[in-house]
Amino acid sequence: MKRFPLLQRMSLVLTPLFFLWPQQPTVASDTPDSDTAKASSTTQNKTFGPIDPFLFRRAVTSGLLTAREAKATFEFAQLLEDKANGTLSEEEVDEQLKQLGVSRAEGEALLKKLSSAANLIENGDFEAGNNDSADNWKTSPVHPLMRSEEEAKTGNHSIHSLLINDGATPCEGLLRSVIPVAGDQTYRLNFWIKPISIGPSFVSQYHLEWFDADGRSTGRTDFTAFSGPMNEWTKIEIPKLVTPQRSKSLLLTFRFVTGAIDGGHGEIYLDDVGLFPTTENGDE
Repeated sequence: MKRFPLLQRMSLVLTPLFFLWPQQPTVASDTPDSDTAKASSTTQNKTFGPIDPFLFRRAVTSGLLTAREAKATFEFAQLLEDKANGTLSEEEVDEQLKQLGVSRAEGEALLKKLSSAANLIENGDFEAGNNDSADNWKTSPVHPLMRSEEEAKTGNHSIHSLLINDGATPCEGLLRSVIPVAGDQTYRLNFWIKPISIGPSFVSQYHLEWFDADGRSTGRTDFTAFSGPMNEWTKIEIPKLVTPQRSKSLLLTFRFVTGAIDGGHGEIYLDDVGLFPTTENGDE
């Protein structure tokens, strides 16, 4: 394997960090078209799982890492990879770490930060948007879910659902996003909720449906209910989601609904939605 001098290899990181324009967010449709369905290419890093070519740029632009930290993380990950494939000895790794000025503990902490940038969902924290609408998400025209500054798990925004029946007429609010994925791969879905008011008929659910490159369904889950303690942020995690073969995209739907009873109601906040590729042992 060809080795590059340390400074030359560091310079390779600067191009994606500083010279690539940010990707514009897209608005999801109910059924992905062939362009939306295409999964982004990824490369495999044995240290912390698959990452896409723009991972370091996303880590910097999102504020997870400084440009300086991103360069150090890139070098640290490469050193671990070189040691794993026998290109470098333990002593050589230690020597180059000294040149980097990064300890192993610091490097591992940086890698953990970087892994959070591997979230495949654009705007899963709902920080990007126009007033009540969140970029990359589509909501129902009746009883829409609104982008809100009233509550947030992190950052300044979350998604707010408030449903109140008119008599016994039920209400339903939907929120959807299309996410690029790869077929026959394992992912972890997680999100945070804060219930404020839960009526006797109120239900919160998520639903997953996968599509191939031509927009044809390759599989789906049932609508699955979730809940949490009142007035507390609670993390909901769905591990080991294996995508059907030929899948290129995932349609993620959140559904909040009341039953057909007089006075039915429910209020809940949603934040920090993430879909992460995982390794065979389930870790990023």
